[in-house]
Amino acid sequence: ALDAFIRADAAAPDQVVVSLLLARQYFSLERYEEALAVLNRPTVNTADQSAEVRFERGRTLQSLGRIEEAEAELWTALQMAPDNPILLNHLGYLWVDSGRRVEQGAEMISRAFAADPRNAAFQDSLGWAQYRRGQYDTAVETLEEAVAKQPADPGINDHLGDAYWQVGRHREAGWQWNPVLSL
Repeated sequence: ALDAFIRADAAAPDQVVVSLLLARQYFSLERYEEALAVLNRPTVNTADQSAEVRFERGRTLQSLGRIEEAEAELWTALQMAPDNPILLNHLGYLWVDSGRRVEQGAEMISRAFAADPRNAAFQDSLGWAQYRRGQYDTAVETLEEAVAKQPADPGINDHLGDAYWQVGRHREAGWQWNPVLSL
């Protein structure tokens, strides 16, 4: 697939949508520097770039450990699309997980989950926000529901294991953590 995206990009180097697809392919292969290089091209990184491009650049910068830059891109994207649940969840989770703006991040995650309550990733983020705020019993309930929606997700299982541990359910925590190693 990567070769096809590279050929399409070479054939239409000024097409932002093709560049975005190529950057996403690099990202999915964990080739973050290459994804960022595509997203930083002058034809893509423009004054009028979309929230979608800023989101992709933000999550790529985050994967590279460049958190302040990622936060700035994600914040700008969110200002462009303030009700976008993916943006709300992603930036909210970044803040909650890093401990930077836990309360504000938790509020953003709540809005994302309210917009799409069937989304297991949003519910996981909500449970993790509850965990980070010390609401362990509530986090257990929220994360159990997230695992029921998406049982083979290692991140959700890991978070549930952490929540179980905090409420003294150590054996169940181990049951959650052990499969994470193979998932």
